[in-house]
Amino acid sequence: MKGRAFNNLIPAFLWMGYHLAVFGSVWSFIQCLMLLRAGVVFYFFLVRDEPSKRAPVFQIVVAWVSTFVPALMKWDAAPSMGSLIGELIAIAGTAFFVLSCIDLGKSFGVSPALRTPVFGGVYRFVSHPLYLSHALVEIGILIASPTRWNFAVVTVAWSLYSLRAFWESRLILASKPCLPVTAGRVFCS
Repeated sequence: MKGRAFNNLIPAFLWMGYHLAVFGSVWSFIQCLMLLRAGVVFYFFLVRDEPSKRAPVFQIVVAWVSTFVPALMKWDAAPSMGSLIGELIAIAGTAFFVLSCIDLGKSFGVSPALRTPVFGGVYRFVSHPLYLSHALVEIGILIASPTRWNFAVVTVAWSLYSLRAFWESRLILASKPCLPVTAGRVFCS
């Protein structure tokens, strides 16, 4: 246990340090939500299990890059109905993120790796709820601040999430050829 926690401290502190640096100068409601998400990730870095198999280095790099891309979005919204709706969607996305992390528990990871697959909780209905929760937060920011820059950032982030989801599913299915997936269905490779 001590070795695992120590090995997870470096990514945990890098994650929190980055988010504090990005959001430390201007605090809006959205930045506070992003920092809350970073805090949840920090906790799960500390308690997660070590994987039995890791993805290739290229996939690990892509996964880490995709986690930092959304922080490039700019919150330029003046108070309006659009910003209120965007904040409400971002709150829902953050709540869904926290719930998904709790369901994932010690199987949490950023890059594709073989940990204990999770099929309960929200994972019973959605194969990759963490990516869905990220997308909800990003949709909220887009509604509140629909700039070309934000659309470009979201396009890159969602493309990278799709790659990650594909790689994660392929890694898990390679280890266990017949697994339950969402809504009680079984998928066999």
